[in-house]
Amino acid sequence: MSQHNQTIKQKHILWLGESSCNDVLTVGAKAANLSQMIEKYTIPPGFSVASSFFKGFDKPVDFARMKDELSPIILDAYQRLEEKCQLKEPSVAVRSSAIDEDNPNASFAGQFKTYLNVKGCNTIIQAIMDCYQSAFSERVTTYRSHNEMISDNAMSVFVQQLVAADMSSVVFSKNPVTGDANEIIINANWGLGESIVNGKVTPDTYVVNKHDLSIKQKMISKKSTMCILCSENSIKDVVIPKVMADTPVLRDQQIIQNAKLAQRLETDFHMSVDIECAWKADQLFLLQCRPITTGK
Repeated sequence: MSQHNQTIKQKHILWLGESSCNDVLTVGAKAANLSQMIEKYTIPPGFSVASSFFKGFDKPVDFARMKDELSPIILDAYQRLEEKCQLKEPSVAVRSSAIDEDNPNASFAGQFKTYLNVKGCNTIIQAIMDCYQSAFSERVTTYRSHNEMISDNAMSVFVQQLVAADMSSVVFSKNPVTGDANEIIINANWGLGESIVNGKVTPDTYVVNKHDLSIKQKMISKKSTMCILCSENSIKDVVIPKVMADTPVLRDQQIIQNAKLAQRLETDFHMSVDIECAWKADQLFLLQCRPITTGK
């Protein structure tokens, strides 16, 4: 790697756990929140392409020049990620981490592009550029206008090892419907969490008393589809086998683990949180943590 590219890498590629990756104004809340917690929680390794990198490009963006600048530094970062994961060409998730995303008034959930099960340096580079470009889409512009947000569209992009989840959960440290701060709400489905986040399935719902962690209610749905990894660089929705469709996704012990995690994070962040988790071989991974939004 040339001296010029080495300088770019040191300035613009920031790893979870580095102090520079804790800065919301540099990497956005999505990456910064995880970076601050990686020493205390089980979080897959990952890195951010800082917002400062993208500010070096005029709009409309010169993507040919962006690719030339990204190629050597992403090649180096991906090789380092292989070492951290102890895997050759690990699958990753490539997600937006906009500077004003995941804040208490507006989450931007579903507004930017996300790419899952991405493998190989060239494919990751393309996903990063596509993710960045989504910041200028009509629906994002409309969302900002609706929420009366003024922004220069500052964007970083977050690349993280993808957990091939056996089941996934979305957990709220207070009831997001009633506002009851004494209840922890857990939604769960088989496979990747995209089926829950995108509303493609009615997940199981578990209600836990926050104070004594007793399970107050289990609402087991007849789950129709699940999202799984398939061929390289893609995911797909498949029909859940009948034997699993109306079977509870989480055992009681796992429900309590999810509730404890939400409880701890609420304490650490001093606010009610919305978290996304993945279960793989009985290991619970924290994938995202953000405030429960009051905006649309």
